[in-house]
Amino acid sequence: MKLYRLYLNKIWQLSLIDFVLVFGIASFTTVWPVYLKKVLQNDTMVGVFSALISLASILLSLLFIPIIEKYPKVKIFSISAVGMFISLLAYSYTQNIYAVILISAIFVASMVFHQNSFGIMIRDQSSASEIGKTEGILFTLLNLSFIISPLIAGLIMSQVGLSEVFIFSAIFIFTAFIMFRIAIQIKEVPRNGELHKNLFKNLKDFFKNKELVKIYVVSMGISWWWGFIYTYPPLLILDKGLDPLLIGVFLFFIPIPLLLEFIVGKMSDNMGFRRFIFSGFVILAIASALAFFETNIYMVLAYLVLASFGAAMIEPLREAYFFKVTNQEEEEKYYGAFLTAVDSGHMLGKLLNAGILIFLPFKFIFLAIFLMMLLFAYSSLKLEK
Repeated sequence: MKLYRLYLNKIWQLSLIDFVLVFGIASFTTVWPVYLKKVLQNDTMVGVFSALISLASILLSLLFIPIIEKYPKVKIFSISAVGMFISLLAYSYTQNIYAVILISAIFVASMVFHQNSFGIMIRDQSSASEIGKTEGILFTLLNLSFIISPLIAGLIMSQVGLSEVFIFSAIFIFTAFIMFRIAIQIKEVPRNGELHKNLFKNLKDFFKNKELVKIYVVSMGISWWWGFIYTYPPLLILDKGLDPLLIGVFLFFIPIPLLLEFIVGKMSDNMGFRRFIFSGFVILAIASALAFFETNIYMVLAYLVLASFGAAMIEPLREAYFFKVTNQEEEEKYYGAFLTAVDSGHMLGKLLNAGILIFLPFKFIFLAIFLMMLLFAYSSLKLEK
């Protein structure tokens, strides 16, 4: 009976569906730097191309705000899943740079629709007093997908090939789409406010809100970290001539500490957000400093895995804080702008790292990240408790 009641809970239903969908995305993410290196033949260009994708995602997040406000989130989520499914199948059949650019445009647009629609559906099914717990549940399940899928994707890449990983990923995206359309009924929360079509006014209003600016910076900081983790350590493993399977093993261990996010999310509803977020960035900074001075590649990877304990203190709280400081009308108006923090962090981090690789050895990336994480830790002290 308890399991049946859990099944009927919309938060758990949505989280399970996104677990399956993100399982496909995580498998794709595992091999993405390797795929790009085959296409572009250069570590620096991999960083630049990834940064351009992040820039496109930022622009689309802002341009799509009126669409997210106007149309049912259920339809938008469904369209996003179909777009990702088609894109992943297309990736598996080509490494032509022009085709990759076109496919990436479709994939990025689909991802933006997914992120915007799903986040609001989760918020609509949760009470304001339990939003931290809700985000903790969601991110714990998503982290399970990021634990399991990289190991499988790495094994498929090592033993079979890259193309098969994309097909494997597409199967999970399609499965999530079927689950969503058949197994769940989400009631849309009616919206009666005006559509916010003025892009520049939306941005201006967003950055006038001091609390939103604070959590935007925090979100950008943790995204800076994740952009590094899922791009550059895999390239470092390849540059050292190690077995590509190690990429999957490394990315398998990275999310394991993140299973603590459920506990962090639940505790934050009573203890507040600031102490967790500050402590998380300090841990990321310490791990980066240790990696800078370390010469053994396996120890470097170990420090990065341990750093995920810090990330677990930040990841579930950025969206929870956003929803705490916005009402129903504001969340739709500002959610797209808020999500650009993810891609802003990815883009700026990857551009800085790519620039470092032009002039300096790889290890100096760790020094740059150490300094940035300290900066983000300081900025987090301005959050409300």
